[in-house]
Amino acid sequence: MKNGPQMNTFTQKIRERTEQELAASESLISEELRDFEESLRWQLIGARKLTEKDMKSVVDRTRHFLDTIEKDIVKRVKHVERTTEEMLEQHHLWGRQKRWKLILTPLGIGALAVIIGAFAAFTIAPRQIEKRIEIQPPRNGLERSVRVMALGGAGTVLVLPEGVTQQPCPLMTPTDRLCVRTPRMEN
Repeated sequence: MKNGPQMNTFTQKIRERTEQELAASESLISEELRDFEESLRWQLIGARKLTEKDMKSVVDRTRHFLDTIEKDIVKRVKHVERTTEEMLEQHHLWGRQKRWKLILTPLGIGALAVIIGAFAAFTIAPRQIEKRIEIQPPRNGLERSVRVMALGGAGTVLVLPEGVTQQPCPLMTPTDRLCVRTPRMEN
């Protein structure tokens, strides 16, 4: 290759053009950075204002809540103090009149009698006898009934044969009974 005057001018043009593009890129980048800094500054100012507004709202709500609690506590303290004073006045009144002895003595004797009676009733009284209910074999048309034991000893179920229907029980029948009508009884 020749390093003649054409090559030097060509290289110089490339260098000048590169420098121009580099300067244009630097200028564009610095302008974008300035715009970004300005935008970021305004966003930070907006975020700070919003945070200050939110914090002021939280402070106001907290202050209102604390004032409400304080008023409620003061009201309750006054009520407790007033009630305590009334109870002390009644206590002094009872203490001076000595009526409490006249009232508490019969109450104490009555309470003691109740406690002794309850103790005696629970220790001396016979224990309740458990009754076992046994299912007797079916009669009068219930011969084909099937007795089924429930799982875990939960009870026994009686499966009635065909033709046996449930019937309202007559008066004076205990409420835990079930009345049925069999075909043989209808004759």
